[in-house]
Amino acid sequence: MFDIAICGCNFSQIEDMEKSIVKCLFNEELSIDLYESGEELLDAVNNDSFFYNVVFIDTDLNTISGFDVAEAFRRRNVNSEIVFISGNRDAVFDSFRFHPFDYLVKPICVDKLGEMFERYRFYHDDKTEEYFSFKTSSVDNRIRIKSILYFSSSGRKIVVATQKEKFEFYSKLDEVENVVNNDSFIRVHQSFLVNSHYIKYLLKNDIVLENEEYIPISRNRLKDVREEYIRLLSNA
Repeated sequence: MFDIAICGCNFSQIEDMEKSIVKCLFNEELSIDLYESGEELLDAVNNDSFFYNVVFIDTDLNTISGFDVAEAFRRRNVNSEIVFISGNRDAVFDSFRFHPFDYLVKPICVDKLGEMFERYRFYHDDKTEEYFSFKTSSVDNRIRIKSILYFSSSGRKIVVATQKEKFEFYSKLDEVENVVNNDSFIRVHQSFLVNSHYIKYLLKNDIVLENEEYIPISRNRLKDVREEYIRLLSNA
């Protein structure tokens, strides 16, 4: 079951988007709601039953921007994937701080939309869930790789951090990086391996995560980190 919202100020365009989604997901059970303004969508967020798997937000709305809507979503911890739709290809760089699942440029190709939903299934299908295993003292631990914010190292000790807790175990970060072997992780520093999906934005010499934690970027890795982060989020 897919619960989907589309928010835009041009009703004919969001109706066309609805038709494209139905075409992509013709074998799926669907519920699609259309919102003609950012304010209308944000009013719906106040409803306790508000939930969508994916929310498509046009960046060019009438009174408030799609980015303003996304910022409100993040402040309210709305648990929905955000997909921006825009006529401005360059605005993709401005979208990164809202941690979107995708950024689709109009006119939107049905094939591109289909690829987006395939990636959604991959990241949200429990059957494809991957875990990272490690041992603390004599206890075997296993946590979801998607839930990991970052790994950090100090000597032989590794810290693995999630949004809820941190664990320590003995290993080397190079070994952890080989085990994780996940395109979502970026080596930003000799001592830090970061999950790009939790990066809120980049500063000059630091990464700020969704939990407001600052992670340093090595000077010799800065260019590669920025390029890799842009590649991951823009699906270049």
